[in-house]
Amino acid sequence: MIKKLILYCAILLTSCGFHLRGIVNLPRSFNYVAIVNENQHVSPSFIQTLKSTLYEQHVNVVDDPSKAKYFIILLQNRFNQVLTNVAASTVPRQYQLSYSVQFQVTENKGAVLLPAQTITILREVTINNDRILGSKFESDLIENEMHQNAATQLLARISARLMSL
Repeated sequence: MIKKLILYCAILLTSCGFHLRGIVNLPRSFNYVAIVNENQHVSPSFIQTLKSTLYEQHVNVVDDPSKAKYFIILLQNRFNQVLTNVAASTVPRQYQLSYSVQFQVTENKGAVLLPAQTITILREVTINNDRILGSKFESDLIENEMHQNAATQLLARISARLMSL
């Protein structure tokens, strides 16, 4: 009985399109991709994160644009920090971090696969006055996590578009 229930749950989850977070199913045709940093407005750390995410999906990232079948054109990115909470002693206590990246995807023949889109990631950071030294490390860690989430969302949008063709 329990085995049947587990089998039923597994079939139900796969039939509804459920997949683990961070896993993107890109078609095999999406290969030989060049990442173009339009006007040099995107941080090198995000570009490296995007390359790593593409490699994890078995996509070849090429530096030579003439060898690319697809171009991920990174138009701009922004990282903002907004104060959201202040302690009674007027010491900042909480910030909202937002990271936005604008991109578009084209084929090597110039056809636009995905028009310009923006992905925005939001996080809340609480500052602990007792651990002020750890706050910078924590902030950097959250920023890297935001880059990873943005890269995964970017690939998910590409995957959804390619699957609809």
